[in-house]
Amino acid sequence: MKILSNKTKTQNIVLLTIITVALLWCFALLCCFETNAAHADVVTEPDSKISFVLYANNTAYKVKVRDKTISEVVIPDTYNDLPVTAVADNGFMGCSNLVMITLPTSITLIGNNAFYNCKNLETVRGLAKVRSIGNNAFANCVKLSEMILPPVESLGKQIFKGNPNRIYARMSEDGMAELNPNWADGMVYGSIWRCYCNKLSR
Repeated sequence: MKILSNKTKTQNIVLLTIITVALLWCFALLCCFETNAAHADVVTEPDSKISFVLYANNTAYKVKVRDKTISEVVIPDTYNDLPVTAVADNGFMGCSNLVMITLPTSITLIGNNAFYNCKNLETVRGLAKVRSIGNNAFANCVKLSEMILPPVESLGKQIFKGNPNRIYARMSEDGMAELNPNWADGMVYGSIWRCYCNKLSR
């Protein structure tokens, strides 16, 4: 039986170590690729102006703009047989031509800066089921008016910064302040109106 020298043994150990590290590196790259693939944008059609991003748990999509020249959009409630549940962070930020957007009742979250600086946005429909609104979600949407906020569970800060128009809410100002005392910061006139069963009180 051939006995290996100490030098040969050392060389074999080094070689095995290099192979092991290389295999672990390849495995890590593969995992990273699969994770990124799970988060890749999925466009509805080649000429679509919006795209959908799959959540990491593969149970729902969030939506964002693909073509910032968009002026009006109706978001579907499902895509690839999964619900569309959120407007992504920065989803439509800076869409200066956007005038109206219609959300499906499946949307429960509007992300941070979702419509930030959409200066011509006048109408947002389909807010009834929204339960969370992120920071600066509608900041600098200076034409947005007659908007009715549903009862929410989470509010970001400065969500209507720069807005001079009436905003209605189906919950008390105290209740909204409990969620986030800075939610109305930056409103031009602080013009928040409360809405209870269609009876308005200031």
